[in-house]
Amino acid sequence: MLVLLLLIAWLKFLPLIRTVGQEAWGARYDHLHAREFIGKIPNRSVVLTHIPTMLLLWGQSAIQTFAGVNNTDLIRDLMTRYNGHVYFHRNYWCNTANDSNKTICDAIAQRYDLEPVATAREQSYEYGLYRMTFKK
Repeated sequence: MLVLLLLIAWLKFLPLIRTVGQEAWGARYDHLHAREFIGKIPNRSVVLTHIPTMLLLWGQSAIQTFAGVNNTDLIRDLMTRYNGHVYFHRNYWCNTANDSNKTICDAIAQRYDLEPVATAREQSYEYGLYRMTFKK
């Protein structure tokens, strides 16, 4: 009887389970575009991103964006090892109202030249994948 009662209580939520609301649109578009973006770069490359796990699960080498802010020796080493194929993923976190995330993205843009490989725009958010080189 208890299982039947739980099942009946659960059934009224069934239509909501499949509903895709407006709440996470920015993150959903980030995943969609990131998947497209990595198809445009060589397999032997590395991407700086706020969420390396997402890219790693898709078979793309990735590290935290923060590594590029204060560790230029690491980025220089990666550029040597990956033959210059080091990229920055401008993602959902670069668009949020959280200043600490925006500061990291701005620091990358200040320290490196960023050549666009692929970009996209959804509502007020900008997404992109940029090839990184050291400023001269």
